[in-house]
Amino acid sequence: DQIEWGTLKIDWSDARFVVAADGLSVVVHNVTREDGEGYFSCEIRTEYATDRAYIRLDVVELPEIANTSTSLTIFTTTVITCSATGVPTPTITWLLGGEELAEVEE
Repeated sequence: DQIEWGTLKIDWSDARFVVAADGLSVVVHNVTREDGEGYFSCEIRTEYATDRAYIRLDVVELPEIANTSTSLTIFTTTVITCSATGVPTPTITWLLGGEELAEVEE
């Protein structure tokens, strides 16, 4: 009886990918966004049958706020902006004094 791991895009000579000693799992060190662009396959074989399953690896990036400071001048109108990065794209919610600000149509 045998279990084999494969993937459609991974170079198995890359030391970041390690099949566990028992063969039941794959450890991926230092995951990159590109690692989530393919499917892993797990193939099992016995003397009587073979089966294969495909496993998609979804890679996410933690959200991060790109800018955090704005200077204001008293008695003027200003626009405060917030930009964020992440996968999936983060939702931005504005709060003032702990209360969520309502969106207004322009």
